[in-house]
Amino acid sequence: MRLKFKWIFTLLVALSMQFSFAQEKTVSGIVSDGIGPIPSANVVVKGTKRSVQTNFDGKYTIKVNVGETLVFTFVGLQTETVKVGASNTINIKMQEGGKQLEEVVVVAYGTAKKESITGSISKIKAEDLERRPITNLSSAIEGSTTGIFVTSPSGQPGSGQTIRIRGFASAGGTSDDVLYVVDGFPISGGLNSINAADIESLSILKDAGSTAIYGNKASNGVVLVTTKRGKAQGGELKVSLSTGIVSRGNSEYDRLNPSDYYEAFWEAKRNALAVPGVATPAALTAANLAATNGIINDLRYNPFNVPNNQIVGIDGKINPNAKLLYPQDLDWAKAISRTGIRRNADISFQNKSDRGSFYGSVGYLQEEGYVLNSDLTRVTTRINTDYQATPWLKAGLNLSGNISKGNQAQTETGAGLSNSTSFVNPFRFTRNIGPIYPVYAHTATGEYVLDSNGLPVFDINGTRPTAASSGRHIVAEILLNNDLREFNNFVAKSFFDVKIAPGLTFTNNMSYEIENRYRSYYENPIVGDGAASGGDATKSNRKRTTIGFNQLLNYSKTFNELHNFELLAGHETQKFERDFLTGSKKGEIFSGNQELGNFVTIQEANSTYDSRNEESYFGRLNYNYANKYYLSASARRDGTSVFSPEKNWGNFWSLGLSWSIHKEKFISNLSWINELKLRASMGELGNNNLIDSDGNTIYYGYQALLGLGYNNQTQPGVIVSSLGSPDLRWEKSGHKDIALEFGFFDRLRGSVEYSTKLLLI
Repeated sequence: MRLKFKWIFTLLVALSMQFSFAQEKTVSGIVSDGIGPIPSANVVVKGTKRSVQTNFDGKYTIKVNVGETLVFTFVGLQTETVKVGASNTINIKMQEGGKQLEEVVVVAYGTAKKESITGSISKIKAEDLERRPITNLSSAIEGSTTGIFVTSPSGQPGSGQTIRIRGFASAGGTSDDVLYVVDGFPISGGLNSINAADIESLSILKDAGSTAIYGNKASNGVVLVTTKRGKAQGGELKVSLSTGIVSRGNSEYDRLNPSDYYEAFWEAKRNALAVPGVATPAALTAANLAATNGIINDLRYNPFNVPNNQIVGIDGKINPNAKLLYPQDLDWAKAISRTGIRRNADISFQNKSDRGSFYGSVGYLQEEGYVLNSDLTRVTTRINTDYQATPWLKAGLNLSGNISKGNQAQTETGAGLSNSTSFVNPFRFTRNIGPIYPVYAHTATGEYVLDSNGLPVFDINGTRPTAASSGRHIVAEILLNNDLREFNNFVAKSFFDVKIAPGLTFTNNMSYEIENRYRSYYENPIVGDGAASGGDATKSNRKRTTIGFNQLLNYSKTFNELHNFELLAGHETQKFERDFLTGSKKGEIFSGNQELGNFVTIQEANSTYDSRNEESYFGRLNYNYANKYYLSASARRDGTSVFSPEKNWGNFWSLGLSWSIHKEKFISNLSWINELKLRASMGELGNNNLIDSDGNTIYYGYQALLGLGYNNQTQPGVIVSSLGSPDLRWEKSGHKDIALEFGFFDRLRGSVEYSTKLLLI
């Protein structure tokens, strides 16, 4: 059935491409404004990922179908749209009035006009996400704004990337992960469960002025994710199909070739016996001869067509008659890599009426990694709906689900820890093995050794030295081992808004999140870690549940058309639970069966349950005078079960100020200044997310714990697994930020910003 679906899917893509090519044409033109050509203006085919930018002369060329719409955008100018007809030339003159300062930005527990923000916030819009294929939403943040550092731990499709906002804020022992908030509620997992096609916008909160209201969760920055809602009157159905290839973005490091490798090793061996300029000529001659005759005893492999003692001469140079017997079989990096295929299909429907809105979507992704046996298959679904029941009552429901699974290609160890320094890490292996060792076994004359099916045999039983990963074979281990991960995630959020009085609104949010992570890990009995145990298998399942409630009271009021107040008071509770079950056995009975029943000896059978509770009270005041001078202050008090009852409450705060200089009379008549804003903020943030040496969250930081399972035969046994720390308290950090934001000549926009982050406890 899966094979049939793949064929049907490929056929649909092919037919779609053929239909498109039949109407495709090339359109070109010049984008300009009242001054002249506009370089780097964006030209996007609406509803697709096809886009180009204008060159220095404002010129562009793009392939487009008749009937499609081109969207022209540039910072500070109005967006222009043109439907493609018969003409191959479309020139655009853009108008002033892209009102950046009126832009609405998602902030903590609400939205705000960009001009009113006193903190440091960056925004990524949906159209920016649509321009490139995104498997994990965290990759959309990479390169999007200043102060953001994104690193990818592996090339595994769908793997989460590590995000750091303005560096590290911990002395160690606590997590440096940022907080992810989706549609107003913090989530426990990362962003890999969210389909990028469902995203309306991303807001990145960097400083205390914008994050302090999240208190204990915000010391490392906050990423706010807003998903799409129904906006189209009468309904809109959107279908998107795409396919592409996956390959390495950067080539491998340059390395020594086999001849250079032998010469370098010969020199090292000779220098260990006698150093030129220090040793006597006789000793040096003897050392040269010993290195020539003995080098094969160290390297053990001769990939050349000359005798072992004639590979390198006594002058340290490779024999000019030496030719490689199997030059095509010495590239391990090439042997573990491939060109993967990426297929993506998204379908969504949205509708909006006077009383409510609806958005629903289903997404399918299948991606092969560029490393052998690495892949990802993911199905996502989302429903966002709201309804204005009465003039004073509005309610809504958000549902989302994600089902994904993928093979990991030896990028992690059996315990699930980072594997960057392990022998089975494919990148480490290929960078450490010498270029003289073949992937497959060869005869003395260079031919492949074949098995009974006529296929090449891996060089598993060779005699590589220890430094060349003796007893390991990364290609064989990738193909013979198995590391399958399955991830299921479901999130439900409901809310209702009650308008109590003019300007006064009460909001209640409820959130339930459950995720299951299943892992099936197998190590073969032929080569690698499983060889010593005759093969072993591990099955594990981790369930994590998060339940949250918050109540928000918002009040806004304007006095004398000059004094504008916004007040927020809130209460929030969250409960975190996790269940873990694992079993491991060794001694494989029959090959091809990786279930635990096919193994003899139990290595581990264990389960754990943990829970953690948090409660918070918070408030915020926003004030501005004449929409020129802005003040924002927030305070939050957090309690957590991680610390002892005497230490479990922490207080956090922020204060921010900004001045819209461009609105002052002495500068408002300068037409070339579009924006000039000075802002500053400061505050204290906290962190209670303790982690152990393996990166796992600690739920009981202050309690002394006993570790079970240390039995002696039938006699029970326990050990002290952690000492009590009753004085353990919140880690706090102080943040300061000052910035000047500017916009000149309707096209030049930017900011100069200075920030500090200081660990207080």
